[in-house]
Amino acid sequence: MIEIELSQTKKSICECCNKETTSLTRFVHKGKEAFAIYYAVFSESHVEDGVIGIISLGDWENDEVPSSRVAFAFRL
Repeated sequence: MIEIELSQTKKSICECCNKETTSLTRFVHKGKEAFAIYYAVFSESHVEDGVIGIISLGDWENDEVPSSRVAFAFRL
């Protein structure tokens, strides 16, 4: 089973418009092992930008960056 670990949502203030921006960092687990992480950011005051972020897939056993890990950016 695949599970997304729901950590706390972070809110900040956008430098260009002084409105709220939301950031999410989430680990994705398969069984008990983390196999992906994603970071996403969005703001209701910049809906034209959508949600932007990065996804990393691979081995998350430790903090080292193994050659089996890959990352890519996305925009929704």
